[in-house]
Amino acid sequence: MDPQPSTSSQSLSPRKKRPRIALSVTEKLMIQNVYKHVFEEKAASLLPIEAPEKKECVSKTADILGIGVTSVYSVLKECKENEQFKSPEKRGPKHSFKDKLDDFTFAAIRRKVHNFFYANESPTIIKVT
Repeated sequence: MDPQPSTSSQSLSPRKKRPRIALSVTEKLMIQNVYKHVFEEKAASLLPIEAPEKKECVSKTADILGIGVTSVYSVLKECKENEQFKSPEKRGPKHSFKDKLDDFTFAAIRRKVHNFFYANESPTIIKVT
């Protein structure tokens, strides 16, 4: 069995529609390692003076891992800018307009709207202001 990962065209994983979530640090490291392997493999097959094309290596890496080319480029850019990969930050809960109002303001708005219903009128913006 070869110690190198297989890059034959028959064993490539099909591209799947992946949910839009951030790549973890281990996934980014995997992308970086596969790119380095593909780059070195291409460089070994060329003359010592020539350098392999980045576009070709990136597309081969994307095909091997079953991800998009843009994801590979963004991981390589992050690797170039920072020494270590950052883990994705978790997003906080989304706040609605009710969360931004204090209790007194919310009760005043509710009272105003209820007064319209008691008077059997429809509450419009013009009537409320």
